[in-house]
Parts: sequence; structure tokens; C-alpha cells
Amino acid sequence: MSGKPVWMIDSGASCHMSGDLDKIENVRTIPPVAICLPNDTHTLAKKQGQTTLEGKTSVRDVLYVPELNCNMLSVAKLGKDLNCAMTFFDKSCVLQDRTSRTLIGVGEQRDGVYYYAGAPKVKRQVNAVASKRLWHNRFGHPSSDVLSTFFRNLEIASNEKMNKMDDVCDICYRAKQT
Repeated sequence: MSGKPVWMIDSGASCHMSGDLDKIENVRTIPPVAICLPNDTHTLAKKQGQTTLEGKTSVRDVLYVPELNCNMLSVAKLGKDLNCAMTFFDKSCVLQDRTSRTLIGVGEQRDGVYYYAGAPKVKRQVNAVASKRLWHNRFGHPSSDVLSTFFRNLEIASNEKMNKMDDVCDICYRAKQT
């Protein structure tokens, strides 16, 4: 997995856990916490810290479990700590802020297990003139300057044709008549 931290999204885990102390920051000693491992053996976690996932999402209260050979994110704790909603699909899952629905991250399903993959960097491509007309209509017929500011702020790729609105909008024309 190319040396990057690989975190499994686990609906059966009650806590975030890692078997690799290097993946945990700000480690502190805690009273022992009993952990039941997947092979039905028991162990104790005596250290805890936080980790930063792909996409700069910070997760706190990660238990260090030396006997564990993976990193696990608890679905229950993610939902509570990040105030996020998780939607699972056959090949992926999506983590979104509950209020704003902003994308926090995605998970990829491999061999029946969902792995956290971070928030994808998306450069939106817009189909030149036709899309400018569409967005102009959807946003209530703003001026070209306002529309270009919108594209710039959302980092939507555009070309010179989109920056100028050469064709006249019939609705705008009629609305400006007295």
C-alpha cells in the first residue's frame, strides 16, 4: 500500500485503533482498556493519541494496540466525533458533514473491506459556452463578472470563451427594458 497509512473503516470496532505507534501523534499513557481482537483473543491498550488521515482530517482517541496488525476507524466514533453521515455503496463509502453535506472523505471497498482514501481533489471541468449559459440561468441571470467570480472561487476550470458572455440572454435583455 505504498507506505501510506491504510485505515480500515470498521462498523464492528467501538474505538479507533492502530497497531503502529508511528501512526499516532501526541501519545499519552491511559488506564488499560480491554480489547477483543478479531481472532477472539484479548489484549490491553495502554496508550492513546490522535492521527491525521488523508485529506487532513484529524481523529482523536486512537488506541495503540501492539498486537493489532492494522489500523481501524470506528464507524460509530467517526459519526460522533466528526459529526458526519456515512453512506455505504457496493464499491465505496462517503463521509459527509451532517449539516453542510460537505465531503469529508471517501472509502474504497477492496476484498469486502472499506479503506479510508481521503477527500478526493476534484478539478471541475466545465463545458465552455453551453455551461456558462446553464449556470447563468440557474443562478438567476447574474452578470458575467459575478459568474466568473463564482467559477474562480470554486476553482472551476474555464477557458476564455467562458469568461465572456458574447451571446445576449433574452431574459436579461427583456428585464432591463423600461
